[in-house]
Amino acid sequence: MAGNYREIGLKNPAGIEERGEVYCGTFLNAEGNVELNTFSPWTETGKEMIFCYTLSGDGTHWNRQPVLWTEGLKGKLQQNRINLFSGEDQVSYAYYCDEEQFYHLVRQEGDSHVEIKIADWANRRGEFLGELSVLACGNIVMTDTVGNCYVYSPDGARILDSFKCGWCETLCVSGNDVFVLDRESGAILHYDGANTEMLSAIEGDFTNIVRLSVHEDVLYACSPDGIFFAGFARAGKAGDGEEPLTEQEKPLFSKWLDAGKFHFSKENGYPLDFFSLGEIFYVVYAESWGRIKKYVPRKESDAFLGTLTVYSLETSELVIDMIGEFMMQYPQIDVYYETGEGAEGATLVSDRIRALNTRILSGDGPDIIILDGLPAQSYVEKGILAELSLLLSEQLPKLQENIVSNYMRGDGLYMLPLRYSIPMIATSGQNAEIFASLAALTAYCEAEEGNEVILPKVPYHDIVELLYYNFPPGIIAADGSVNEENILEFIRLTKRFCEAERGVASEQLASDLFKFQARSRKKNYFSGNTLSGYSEGEQKLSFFNMTGVYGLDTYPEATKLRGGTLLGNKGMFFPNGVIGINARTKKTDFAELFLKAAFSYEMQRVHSSGAGFSLHKEVLAEDAQVDCSYMLTNSQLTETNTLHYFSRKDAKQMIQIAGAVQTPVERNEPLFEIIRDEVYTCLCGEQEEQEAVKKIVERVQLYYYE
Repeated sequence: MAGNYREIGLKNPAGIEERGEVYCGTFLNAEGNVELNTFSPWTETGKEMIFCYTLSGDGTHWNRQPVLWTEGLKGKLQQNRINLFSGEDQVSYAYYCDEEQFYHLVRQEGDSHVEIKIADWANRRGEFLGELSVLACGNIVMTDTVGNCYVYSPDGARILDSFKCGWCETLCVSGNDVFVLDRESGAILHYDGANTEMLSAIEGDFTNIVRLSVHEDVLYACSPDGIFFAGFARAGKAGDGEEPLTEQEKPLFSKWLDAGKFHFSKENGYPLDFFSLGEIFYVVYAESWGRIKKYVPRKESDAFLGTLTVYSLETSELVIDMIGEFMMQYPQIDVYYETGEGAEGATLVSDRIRALNTRILSGDGPDIIILDGLPAQSYVEKGILAELSLLLSEQLPKLQENIVSNYMRGDGLYMLPLRYSIPMIATSGQNAEIFASLAALTAYCEAEEGNEVILPKVPYHDIVELLYYNFPPGIIAADGSVNEENILEFIRLTKRFCEAERGVASEQLASDLFKFQARSRKKNYFSGNTLSGYSEGEQKLSFFNMTGVYGLDTYPEATKLRGGTLLGNKGMFFPNGVIGINARTKKTDFAELFLKAAFSYEMQRVHSSGAGFSLHKEVLAEDAQVDCSYMLTNSQLTETNTLHYFSRKDAKQMIQIAGAVQTPVERNEPLFEIIRDEVYTCLCGEQEEQEAVKKIVERVQLYYYE
């Protein structure tokens, strides 16, 4: 179980970033050691292009060697788009994309390489390949990004077989066994890559986030729910000429390790690789250049200076990232992450808050409090939060004034967000007045066919969230009372908007997209779902939450092609991970150390997927230099059916917007849930508008009273 395991962050090889090397893959070599490959700025240094770092057996250091057999590829690659891997035939391979957007597969031969021409790759120009592996028999296996698995002959000239599968990065091979997620059932497909036949699937309920690894005839699966294992019969070793397995004989997964609050528990995370070595596991994460974490059983001899407790009302993936980074810097401090979701008997948000308040007042509260969804201002007034301006005196001048100023109370500072995101609008040249208010936007949508803002058959719950946070209805008046007129207007306008946009109740979902998302941890507005087909030319407007510079995606080119612009929404921003120190903590030294680290350059530059922009000026300046324009994706907007990702100029403009926002919109989930639930019943015709207003007022008053 999770309590019996430790998560240890491995430090990246020293000097990698200083030398300008960038991550280009990891794999487990034949000796069972983790190998990490980097792409160096060889055009500037005139030296080797690719380096391999091998992790020592005790995990304490990396050994660096140039990958000389790839030197002949210099000048043939587009940017650093190359992946190296070790085949099950014990030969090294690489596949790369050239300047013309074609992919190539090469195999090491001595100090050089030979190319293997794959049968259908000439027809895949501009596509993103998925994962590639070579089996012990020499057959080549490839998964693409649209859910297909192909088996090629060793020379690449023939397609031996193909079948449907799940997300490409779930591919795992061992010997001639191929394992990959099933796109429909959540099970793991088991395929004999030598005899090109499907074997018995291993039942499971996994999504695209699952990563697989094999160790000694045991298949391990790492997902946000934990680490699972299942024994399996090797391809060609069992079952030959025998009757098919019965239901009782089919392999099943069992849980090895509960996810708890480990880094891989993030539903919005992005694990790159997963390696199993008996009871030791490694997970490679796509953040902070590429982080590798090791999971090992706890030992009685493990020595710590002390413990620190961090609390949030709901699980925050940003907080998980911050704790992980802090423990890498201070491995002698054991950090425990608690959430209100785990409070005994606390099923309602009000119960969770009450339980937390009881702990705080009794002197047994957490050391660090993440205030999202909590009555933060009340905590300040009651002296629950420590004053931070002196503690952060060195960091504050380095942070964005437009964000910090919103949290100053006179000369006092009691809380500060770790990140912030920005509500954005992609237009097609419309006058900005049409989205100045919810009333104006609704009137625009109703005016004529073709003014749609979202896709048809979007669930009401998602629509309410989109409208509530982009057009905050001002529920609490200046005197602290609940504004019934604003609530009623919001309900009526939301009803009109849903009618114009053809929204549906959750039970009426007909879109395959939304059905899939419902099963596979559906993304909402705050985790990247735009509810729109703007980039395909389907809608004239798109409302989306910009969670960092990479969220620009292809929007700059799409808006230009449509004669539009990218705009911030009235200078608003969404704070994320608002953090404070419990004034009654007995671990003051550790708590202060955590907070100072959280706003340091090192932790502010940690890439936390979907968390938002950093507050650190230096990190934002680096983000303004990001250039992804060499990347392409499919789109119907252009004659070439491709769109470029954002350029450095686009990134700079985005950072200018991020530096100018000035109006925080609190993501108070308990309050939003009250509005969403009651408005939903109105949209479904289950209660009248006035009755919904009455219930909202009662529930909101109760929430603030508690």
